[in-house]
Amino acid sequence: MIHSMRQAYLRSNLFLILLIRNGAFMLLFIFASGFSIDQFSRNEYYLVFEEGTLKKMEDLSLKISESKELEAYQGALLMKISGLQKNANLKLKTFKSGRLLLESSIHANPNNTEWRFLRFMIQENAPKIVNYRNNLEEDKSEIINNFNACDKKLQVIIKDYVQKSMLLKLDDLSN
Repeated sequence: MIHSMRQAYLRSNLFLILLIRNGAFMLLFIFASGFSIDQFSRNEYYLVFEEGTLKKMEDLSLKISESKELEAYQGALLMKISGLQKNANLKLKTFKSGRLLLESSIHANPNNTEWRFLRFMIQENAPKIVNYRNNLEEDKSEIINNFNACDKKLQVIIKDYVQKSMLLKLDDLSN
């Protein structure tokens, strides 16, 4: 019950955020088209996450917002989107919504290395004012300890990220 209420709240906030920016017609079309985990492309997600414009991130966010299995990805993407928004109140609201989704996903499945990697990326780059840097060492250890158990696609994504990271290095993954 509480989970479904939280989901409805987050979706309504996302809907309002995107409605303000993109217009209702396009949103209704995307919501009606649906999106399942089978259609999820990890490569597309990380490409948009790293290099996408606000528009591309918002479009992807809408696509994945309907899938419970993709909540962690949705949460990380919302936090990334918040950094590109202009309105300070909207930035904070979007960041908090994303944080709630990502943290609840990790809480439900703390051994998911990819979700811990998503949180690590967000926390490493989050502005100090949002006070979201508590799990960096814990997540770094999780990533290092489970790197070899990750599928090859995720290993490539992590290796690409460490080229830019100040806290996680390629040598760390070789242990």
